[in-house]
Amino acid sequence: MSARDVQTEFDFDDFETEVTREDEDALIETIADSIRRLRDQIDDDILDGVFISDPGSYILKSEYSQDRLDPEPITRDRVIEPLLNRLGYTDYGSEVGDFSTTRGEQADYAVSLRDIPNIDSSRLLIEAESLNKPLEKRGHGLDQVKS
Repeated sequence: MSARDVQTEFDFDDFETEVTREDEDALIETIADSIRRLRDQIDDDILDGVFISDPGSYILKSEYSQDRLDPEPITRDRVIEPLLNRLGYTDYGSEVGDFSTTRGEQADYAVSLRDIPNIDSSRLLIEAESLNKPLEKRGHGLDQVKS
């Protein structure tokens, strides 16, 4: 088994970061702004139902948005990318594959970890799914990142 076949498990203490109260407040404001931007497209009752229901029981669908927007790009544009930017990751890749010579599954984002010491992986993969979609479902979320 090669090193590429072993899944990296992150120990967040290895990242040696410090989070200030200002950082927390900025992240909270980014989340609040994401919710406001979602509410611009999606009725409050529907969005609240998506947020409070169990994963998979009330999944965001395109017919829930005023402009019939696809749910995965809504998640990317209004949730994931603002969070990545707030966390300082402005140079992330998108539609990222594995390191093999054949095309396989693709993750939606990769954040480079090459400059972080003591980390076994060169990147952090992120998969976008529509809000409240179960991430453990085969062929989605976690399965895509693992493969």
